[in-house]
Amino acid sequence: MEARTKISKIHGIAPSEARNPGVSLKAFPRITFHLSLKGDKEMDYRIVEKEAFTVIGKSIQVTCEDGEHTRQIPNFWEKCQMAPLPS
Repeated sequence: MEARTKISKIHGIAPSEARNPGVSLKAFPRITFHLSLKGDKEMDYRIVEKEAFTVIGKSIQVTCEDGEHTRQIPNFWEKCQMAPLPS
């Protein structure tokens, strides 16, 4: 979208009118996010002795630009499911 169109859409006036004295423009505060993780739920647990086992991990780097991650992650899982496990 072109800058002039964005200004008109947000403020409801043409960019040239925005310079006029007394014209009200909208201000938007900076977007912030706050994530809080806490362990407030009680959990029952017990220690169990198990035989040794192997854990296998795979990773990829993805980008969120243009929603690219919504294609990359499912493709990654599909490849992981089709690939044979190492012995």
